[in-house]
Amino acid sequence: MTPSQSDIDARIQTYYGDVFDESVRLTTRSAQGPLEFRRTQELIREHVPTGRVLDIGGGSGVHAAALQSVGYVVELVEPVPRHVESALEAGVSARIGDARELPYADASFDAALMLGPLYHLASLEDRLTAIREAARVVRSGGMVLAAGLSRYVAFGAASLARDVPSPIPGSGAL
Repeated sequence: MTPSQSDIDARIQTYYGDVFDESVRLTTRSAQGPLEFRRTQELIREHVPTGRVLDIGGGSGVHAAALQSVGYVVELVEPVPRHVESALEAGVSARIGDARELPYADASFDAALMLGPLYHLASLEDRLTAIREAARVVRSGGMVLAAGLSRYVAFGAASLARDVPSPIPGSGAL
């Protein structure tokens, strides 16, 4: 049975609000984080050389702060209060909000980043709504940069992280 989006939203609030420190995921938690951060920054700067950027679901503001430091004007909208507080402490303009209902006027940004929301929206309709909202707030000719994960990632993690059984079931070996 698939959990409802409200159940997922509640779990996100608990996980990111009380359990997981998102502010270190891209900086020091693992070797993968800094690599992901650097490559993402390269892609953003390559496709959006300057301008006003909305970081939708931008967590604690790691990407937003980095973009701000090189001259971008960045706003962050995020559903987790702890993340908004961290972003504000880092000097990023941030507010509580939902990717499915952005509190901004049409065509008010040069680009929008969606580097997290699509992971957490269960239904196709919610993901499409979030993408439409991002496109709505970006000016004509602007850019929406989004990240998503294949539904097969969980399967891969569950199956590839296990030892190969010996003998392999169904192989006829005893």
